[in-house]
Amino acid sequence: MALGPEGVHFAQGVYAADFPWPHLQTVQFRPMGAYLCVAAVLLDGRMFECRVKARRTSVLQTWCAELGGVLHHYLSARPR
Repeated sequence: MALGPEGVHFAQGVYAADFPWPHLQTVQFRPMGAYLCVAAVLLDGRMFECRVKARRTSVLQTWCAELGGVLHHYLSARPR
């Protein structure tokens, strides 16, 4: 999973999906055990989820603390 100026990128093994910011209604995230679950919600209501395993609890806590600000930055700047 990666966030960048172009949008959200999910990858797992040989599968990958890109979600450009203008096509996203929102991006949700939550910790679940040792994983960070990130859901990309498209404008038409479809939702795609990716789970990223953190090696340490402190890393997961850092991700959760910082991800909200990053998402706000990109989602608020997207063209409408």
